[in-house]
Amino acid sequence: NMTADSTLRVIIFDCDGVLFASEAANLAFYNHIFAFFGLPEVAADDQEQLAILHTCSSHQVFEHFFGRGERYREVVAYARTVDYRQFVPLMKPQPGLHEVLGRLAERYRLGIATNRTATMALISEIFQLRPYFQHVVTAGDVPRPKPHPDMLHRALELFQVDPREAVYIGDSNLDCRASREAGIPFVGFGYQPVDASAVESMNELGNMLLGME
Repeated sequence: NMTADSTLRVIIFDCDGVLFASEAANLAFYNHIFAFFGLPEVAADDQEQLAILHTCSSHQVFEHFFGRGERYREVVAYARTVDYRQFVPLMKPQPGLHEVLGRLAERYRLGIATNRTATMALISEIFQLRPYFQHVVTAGDVPRPKPHPDMLHRALELFQVDPREAVYIGDSNLDCRASREAGIPFVGFGYQPVDASAVESMNELGNMLLGME
């Protein structure tokens, strides 16, 4: 049982859908870019496209919508110039986020592994996450984004722990696949994976990882 396992030393979190409800911010950011390039905006109820915007790295998203040609390079270059600060107010921290991170940080070392790239540093600063997380790995730090395990391998190297001494908290199939490939136990957040634990809230996650359930 992972939760009662005294070998757990490191907790690695996905960002979007775990630390934050960020669908609205992601949608606004991508629609801003799509509008600039004359693409129709993605509707707020288009679950299939929203899933792509929400879980993939920005380069994967742009490849999906624009292909890999000259346009793709233009879009990637333009996206770098967009100030993400305008979308941050749409990001909603999970209820109890800071309190639970504070409790967990007393016993474990915490990290982030996210398919975000440049925006992660800004989010950490605005929401004052830096004190809790020793290492943050983004899609920009490794050759391949999730569902590949590269960023989880990198996190294990940074923390200098074995896969079984860590746990990864994610909200999608991409997270679950990356975790499996890296050999790290997985907990679904608001998402029920096959053969893994799941929680619905930060408080539930904190209680589970601190063995209080």
